[in-house]
Amino acid sequence: MKFLIFILLAASALSLSSVAQTNPLPLGSVSQVSQVACTSQFKGSVCYQAKVSCPNTADIGVMWGVRGSGHKGTVVFLGGGGGTVPYGNSFYSRYDSAGLVSIEVAWASDWELAGSPFAANILSAACRPATLLNYFHSQMAHGSFCAQGMSAGSSQVAYSLSWYGLANELANAELISGPVLSNITDGCKVPNSSPTVRVFPTNGQPWSDPIAYFTEATALTVWTGNQCLPTTQSSLTVEESWDDQSTVQPGASLSFPNTNLSAWVCNNGLNPSAGQSYLFFSQVVTPFALTAITNCAGAEGVTSGYTPQGVLAQNAIEDDMVKQCVQKRPR
Repeated sequence: MKFLIFILLAASALSLSSVAQTNPLPLGSVSQVSQVACTSQFKGSVCYQAKVSCPNTADIGVMWGVRGSGHKGTVVFLGGGGGTVPYGNSFYSRYDSAGLVSIEVAWASDWELAGSPFAANILSAACRPATLLNYFHSQMAHGSFCAQGMSAGSSQVAYSLSWYGLANELANAELISGPVLSNITDGCKVPNSSPTVRVFPTNGQPWSDPIAYFTEATALTVWTGNQCLPTTQSSLTVEESWDDQSTVQPGASLSFPNTNLSAWVCNNGLNPSAGQSYLFFSQVVTPFALTAITNCAGAEGVTSGYTPQGVLAQNAIEDDMVKQCVQKRPR
C-alpha cells in the first residue's frame, strides 16, 4: 500500500518536483556551546546550551539534554508549538535499550519567530532547527542519525529536509501530528472555499480532515507577521507572504531517497494537524508511511491511540524508529 500511494501521488507532485531546489538554503552556525546544569524538564540528562545564528533572523538561545550511551544511532526530539519545552521523555527507555542516544531540544523562545529587526518569515526561521540538526550530526551523532518531531516539531524536520539539505544526513524521521505548516495560506486565508482535505493514509481508511487553523491562528499571526483567519477577506499580498513561508511551495525539495519517513496522525478531525500533514505528504515523490490513528486522546494525542492493526501507537512508533534507525546508515 505504501508504494501504491506513492504511484498515485507521483503525477500530482510532478509540477513541484520539476522545480525542486538544486541548492539548499544556507545554514547558520552554532556557537557559545557550554555544558550547564539541567533544568527540571530534562530528566537524567547531560545538558548543554548554545547560540544559533542564521541569515535574516535574530540569534536564538537553545538548550538540549543528552541521554543514553549507545552507539547504534542518535535520535533528536523536537517538540510542538514554539519548541520551548523538551519532548521525548516517554520514548527514552525503549530507545536506550535499543542502543540509541536521545537528544531533547528546548528553544529559548519560539523558533518560528524571526525576531527584531527582521521581517517575520517562518521559512527563514527554519534555518535554526536545520542548523542545530546539522551540528548534532557533525559533532555529536553516533551511528545512524534520526529525528522525531511532534506537531510543529514535525515542521522543524520537514523544513530541514525540504529546504536545508538535511535529507543527506537524516536516515529516519518519525513525524507525529504533523508537519503542520505545510500550506499556511490554506490554513489562514479568508474566505477558504476548501477548508478540508481528503486524507489517504498508507495504513488505514481515508477520511476528511480540516486544513484551516483553529486556536493555532493566534500563534500563526505572530510567527508570519500577518493576521491568520482575519475578520475580513485576506489580501493577495498577505496570501503570497504565507505561500512564501510554507513548507510546500515551488522550490521545495520533496524527494527523500535516503530518508525513511513515517508519519502518525489522529483521524478524529479535531484540529488541522492531519490535514496539513497530508498536504505535505501528498507532494512527496518518494515512498513514505502515513498511519491513521484512532481513539487519540484529544486532537494530537497520537501515542495513546491505536493503529489500524490494533497496536498502541506509542509502541508502533518506537518499533519503527528502532527498526529504521539502529545502524541503518552509520556516519
